[in-house]
Amino acid sequence: MKLAILTLPLNYNYGGIMQGYALQRVLTNMGHEAVVLDVPRKREDSISPRQRVKRWIKKYMLRKEVAPLPMERKYREDCTIMQNTWRFIDWYVATRIIHSFAELREKDYDGYIVGSDQIWRPCYFKGDFQCGIEQAYLNFAKGWNVKRVVYAASLGTSDWEYTEGETTLCKELVRDFDAVSVREESSVELLKEKFGVKAQLVLDPTLLLSAEEYINQIGIDKVQPSAGNLFYYFLDDNAQKQDTVDYLRTKKSNLIPFTANGLPEDPEAPIELRIQPPLEQWLRGFYDAEIVVTDSFHGSVFSIIFGKPFYVLFNERRGNARIETLLSAFGLEDRIIHSAADIDRVAQNYDVMAVKKRLQELQQKSMKFLEKSLG
Repeated sequence: MKLAILTLPLNYNYGGIMQGYALQRVLTNMGHEAVVLDVPRKREDSISPRQRVKRWIKKYMLRKEVAPLPMERKYREDCTIMQNTWRFIDWYVATRIIHSFAELREKDYDGYIVGSDQIWRPCYFKGDFQCGIEQAYLNFAKGWNVKRVVYAASLGTSDWEYTEGETTLCKELVRDFDAVSVREESSVELLKEKFGVKAQLVLDPTLLLSAEEYINQIGIDKVQPSAGNLFYYFLDDNAQKQDTVDYLRTKKSNLIPFTANGLPEDPEAPIELRIQPPLEQWLRGFYDAEIVVTDSFHGSVFSIIFGKPFYVLFNERRGNARIETLLSAFGLEDRIIHSAADIDRVAQNYDVMAVKKRLQELQQKSMKFLEKSLG
């Protein structure tokens, strides 16, 4: 079957890229032909045609320096910040670039897979795509004779963030889907309450692939070894989180902290510090780590995949519902800490074999959902 994956844009966020990579890999392994739809952000600045003509004359006829427009400057920064992650996407993810959903035609694909990540969170989808959340419910394909499947979509939080109008429109659109699945318990309840939809709880697509598959397909073991063995990966770093890293380092003298993350979201940082390191180096961090400390959902996911001891600091900005569901599925709720003071109450190690067995059970359940939905 020829399938298109609709997910949030693949940019500098490691977890966002890996869930797109993993879902495509799983679908390909199942025998499908799958591409990720890549919808670049609009780069037009809101200036009048007259101003554009003046800029053109000054730059090309008078040969004078013209300062870049804000969006032009942002695009140049993005090219620098994402040079490594874009290379990974080019190498490992099959994409189709479209400039708007209006370009798509019914004959293009046999079906659409919506997911994963926070694709159904309005503030993320509307901010990234500059269009209404209804497009995440395939409003552009209304009336088409195609398969419609939602895999591991996330609402991001346990609060309902849709407006009344968005709720009404998306409730109608979701009825056209052949199957709906989400990755949080809270999303199951919210969709039942707001849309009257029974959604199945499944694994994030990154958890459908084994550590061995990541190692062999991406060649993690051939990447330059990490600079330490205490891997910290924070989406939103602060002094409290660094205190946690420092506490672990002083608790065990053999631990050497390291990270594999830039400052892509900090506009005040020098551009060289905003460049996101290669994604392969980030994966190598889990491979080499003796302990992982993170505030990230996918940081927790890859700690589980690689069987590493880890601690999770909650991240209210990004949403904690998904982390709570993930950890409870494996009986790892105790990995959650709120500060360095909580570390001593949590055993460093956990039963890796029991977690691996549980992962295999959940993988089978999630794969059955995909097979049945696309069958």
